[in-house]
Amino acid sequence: MVVVDSDFVRLMRRLRQEHGMSFRDLAKKAYFSRSYLCEVENGKKPPSLHLAKALDACLNAEGQLTRLVTTGPDGQEREFPFRSAASGDGPDRDVEAWRTRSTWPAQLGGPAPVSVSQWAQVATMLYDVFVRSRPPLMRLGPVRYANSSVRQQHLTPFAVEATMQGRAPRVECRAVSRKQAPRDVAAMLSLDLGDAVVLRENRYLADGRPVQLGHTYLPTSVVGTSALATELDLGPGGNAT
Repeated sequence: MVVVDSDFVRLMRRLRQEHGMSFRDLAKKAYFSRSYLCEVENGKKPPSLHLAKALDACLNAEGQLTRLVTTGPDGQEREFPFRSAASGDGPDRDVEAWRTRSTWPAQLGGPAPVSVSQWAQVATMLYDVFVRSRPPLMRLGPVRYANSSVRQQHLTPFAVEATMQGRAPRVECRAVSRKQAPRDVAAMLSLDLGDAVVLRENRYLADGRPVQLGHTYLPTSVVGTSALATELDLGPGGNAT
């Protein structure tokens, strides 16, 4: 029988409902399956440390869910055999450390078995670390430049891809400069060799994580003295070039 902290269940349900999120919405943001989140909230499965941290971030819980997972009813810190792997220290060392102190059936010798709850914590953490890895951002060719996305929804190709995969897109301009147009750029922009262009060096982020670098070349005859030629920040939606 799995014993789940009822305080965690109640807080998770309250925060999810306050944010107006369905399990499907939460699954997209936390990168856990909808069925797993449902089972945790219904008390059928214990929450892992990795899940608690993800939910804290998605639901703006300020670490409340993590504290409920890491602190027992007596106020003492719970032992997590796989804690450092969940915090990003690297799983290899912790797998070996846990293996050397894990328990085996009595007929095989070794120390006495640990509690069922500790085995459940280890199994859940292993599942989170090795199976629940963050999915890569994929290129969605058929919709990347679709008129319905770019024109009707006023989204850039990158924003289309990120949004469809449940990520929050953002573009940062790292530098703005004027330079002579490279030969291939001049050809594509129908410029003469030696003509100047404005170069905007962009960094594309999904959920705050950089995933792509890109350069935008703009003819000086088009941008003139506008903000495109001088400013890094073009205001809301302005950097989506």
